Amino acid sequence: MKSFSLLAGLLSLLIGFYLFNQPLSAVATIGWLLALLIFIWGIQGLFTYFKRQRKTIWQLLQAIVSTVFGLMLLGSSALSLSRLVISFVAYWILTIAILRMMSGYQTRKMGFGNSTLNSGIAMFLLGLVLLLGPVLTSVFIGKFLSLVFIILGFSVLVFSFRR
Repeated sequence: MKSFSLLAGLLSLLIGFYLFNQPLSAVATIGWLLALLIFIWGIQGLFTYFKRQRKTIWQLLQAIVSTVFGLMLLGSSALSLSRLVISFVAYWILTIAILRMMSGYQTRKMGFGNSTLNSGIAMFLLGLVLLLGPVLTSVFIGKFLSLVFIILGFSVLVFSFRR
């Protein structure tokens, strides 16, 4: 068991040092997995379309668009995939922020305070930062993940030598 902890700690350190030198790799890997899921979803949609008795053109178009989009993403570079992931997250955060601000405005009118409205404004600003600087954000996330792996690796190594 001690050798397993030692191996896991060393592997975590190696991954951490690799990600520190290649910070876009972490986010690009997430983007590649997202592209693979979109492609598989499109292929599954095509199979489902051809198995159904009641078919609509909209189902076929959705499956074709997903398949083509997934293929395009799978052929993209690491930089474009990392930008894509951050852009998706940014749009999601902006959407949630707008909904949260609307909800916060309503709760403020009812006398419940400004906390929901303030968190919506903060989320909106975060979404704008992510949207305006996706590469910088990808590098930051990659560096952060590398530090997590390095700290985890050191702690597992310390644990394996103490046993």
